[in-house]
Amino acid sequence: MNNLVYKKFHLEFFYELNHMLKIGNVKHSIRKYPKDQIIFLTGSRCQSIGILLKGEVKIEHLTETGSRILIRNLKQYNIFGEILLFSPEPYYPYDIVAKSNCEILFISKDSLLRILSENPNILEKYLQHIAESYHQINKLIKLKSQKTLRHKLAYYFLNYEHLNKENHSLIIKSKTELANLLGVERQSLFRELKNLENEGYLELNKKEVILKNLTYFASLVD
Repeated sequence: MNNLVYKKFHLEFFYELNHMLKIGNVKHSIRKYPKDQIIFLTGSRCQSIGILLKGEVKIEHLTETGSRILIRNLKQYNIFGEILLFSPEPYYPYDIVAKSNCEILFISKDSLLRILSENPNILEKYLQHIAESYHQINKLIKLKSQKTLRHKLAYYFLNYEHLNKENHSLIIKSKTELANLLGVERQSLFRELKNLENEGYLELNKKEVILKNLTYFASLVD
């Protein structure tokens, strides 16, 4: 599921769910968080799903050395807690932090079960979302398991960002966030990107990256 389809899916799911909240008298809550506020700490119990109504949220892992590794950024209508909510051990293995001022809709497990049991269409969309969430988790595991930073970059280029088919280009919106996702220092990321450019495998143009040799990058991915 590409990014545009994924975004459309979240929007459709939210509108259907929101409609049921209005007509079904289902308990829910909406909370606001300022930028940088921790919404859930690692180890917090997951008792509801969260749907981001406004702003952005980041999911981070705090390492033993005190550094933070970015797991995922969430944007409008993205969902979190949807898998943990039904786990026998429903505790967050990461921190959820407000990346900007944000507003989140929370729906408890009982309320969600009621909605899903009474609405097969919403249930189907929810299961589709969970399947896609597992796919995203598998991608992250695959990314993290690559041998070196160069291998991780190759996997990221080919699997995380949409490549322009005409010139094999992609946009890196934030190199800091990319460094966090890859689990490396920003300086190390810059250095490896520059090495790849000097070796002729890619071209850097501000936020744009043009891949010059797709076969080479494909050969690096395990």
